[in-house]
Amino acid sequence: MSNMSYCRFENTFGDLCDCQEALDDLVDNGGVNEYDEILSNYELPKAIELIELCCQIAEQKEELLEMLNEMKEGKKYADQSL
Repeated sequence: MSNMSYCRFENTFGDLCDCQEALDDLVDNGGVNEYDEILSNYELPKAIELIELCCQIAEQKEELLEMLNEMKEGKKYADQSL
């Protein structure tokens, strides 16, 4: 289920931090999680897709941060009257 647009990033941030911690555990523990288990056949391809997606976002880092910081500073506003 997708997040509502007004809380998409807020809700996803915590989940992404949890995923990063889980991936760190895999690296630190030689490919197993804190329960000494490997990723399931379902989770493994999704972990790979998540890493690839994060790389795509990272490629846009400078452009995105510049735009978002301008928005934060009040130089640009979205129409919130809708």
